[in-house]
Amino acid sequence: MSETISFWETIGVWVEAIALIAIFVLDWKERKENRKERKEQHEETYAQLQAAQSQADASKKSADAATAGAAAAIATVKLMRKISRKELRARVFVASAQRVGPPGPGSFTAEVSIKNFGKIPAYDCTYFATMVLRPNPNNEFPTLHKKGDEPMLVLPPDAEVKMPLVLHTGTFQNMQDTNVGTGSWAVYIYGEIQYRDGFAKGRTSTFCMKCCGFDYPSGRFAFNDKGNQAT
Repeated sequence: MSETISFWETIGVWVEAIALIAIFVLDWKERKENRKERKEQHEETYAQLQAAQSQADASKKSADAATAGAAAAIATVKLMRKISRKELRARVFVASAQRVGPPGPGSFTAEVSIKNFGKIPAYDCTYFATMVLRPNPNNEFPTLHKKGDEPMLVLPPDAEVKMPLVLHTGTFQNMQDTNVGTGSWAVYIYGEIQYRDGFAKGRTSTFCMKCCGFDYPSGRFAFNDKGNQAT
């Protein structure tokens, strides 16, 4: 009887052991499958993250390219506007100045030609100048003041206006005639021009011309080395 019980106990132990082994194997297989499934899920998630990052990088590059393109376009427009204003605006300055009448002592009268060299009219254009006798060279420019009777006009493109100037009576006599002829003295014209350039921007230009020496017989006034500034 005890042998029969021992046999069945042994059988029971083996069955329990086999059952435990089976449970362990099943649990191990389940864990292995779970680990594989989780790995596949992790790999899929990582791939999705990589794809999203690549898409984000591509979107950033596109946005940067669009921003750069827009900035370049704005810069081009500004440059074109600046060039167009520079090329098309009114430009008023002295075209020439000439003595009226033959050389020699006596009355000295000159005529200054002021021209619009630009492509559009100059508005509110006014000008004033003085003519004086000074040693040559001379870099002391007198301060100019308006008298109140200066013209105010619209000067079309390529149009010119004449401004007459006269030395004070008795200023230009034999000695002055000789000194200007040799070039030790000169007849100077100092002037200023004010106008709006067509883009509502006010402009002021100054000019300084002189007649002496080689130019004296012809009565031509040449631009002085200093005192000329066109804006």
